[in-house]
Amino acid sequence: MNLIDQNLSELGIEGLSHADIERVLDVALSRGGALAELFFEETQATRITIDAGRIDEIVDGIDRGVGLRILFDNRSVYGYTTDFSNESLESLAKALSSAVHGEGGPVAARRDWRQAVQRDAGILQNQVERAPQALSMTEKIDLVRRGEQAARQELPDARQVSSILIDALRRICIINSDGVVARDSKTYLTYVCEVVGEKDGRTESAYEV
Repeated sequence: MNLIDQNLSELGIEGLSHADIERVLDVALSRGGALAELFFEETQATRITIDAGRIDEIVDGIDRGVGLRILFDNRSVYGYTTDFSNESLESLAKALSSAVHGEGGPVAARRDWRQAVQRDAGILQNQVERAPQALSMTEKIDLVRRGEQAARQELPDARQVSSILIDALRRICIINSDGVVARDSKTYLTYVCEVVGEKDGRTESAYEV
């Protein structure tokens, strides 16, 4: 399995081959341009909200898409689609290339593909010991309830308490016309507690992230 196919497979993207990616990048630069890059992204996210002691919202899902950017004449043009088919990406490349002003130069017949290497030791050593995605939905709901209960114990006279947990795993793969393939993933976890209080006819709200 070649480098592009391996990276797309690890991101869960099927139906696109090494040759398809080459073709899309060539079409993107067919009217000129200094660089074209494809930006594949998948984000798995969960949001749980407990409001006034009850579960108010649970949102859980996966968003996927691919962007294409062309750099030319110190400017750029960008487009995005959620359709991963080769036809869709070629159509996007044609539409964006029409905005590039300049003569189309020769396109690379063969690229020496290479994997980008992260050289920052601090980033390399930054490891997530237990990802939020490893927790079950029940465990996440329990965490949100604990936050609400702690706020109620601290502020028993609060009129309203909202407890919110947001977690996400974002995975990306960038493939550019210079032959560079770069992969990255980021884990996000956010907890928000919002409290509304009223005293002597005056209502105030505060939150902590």
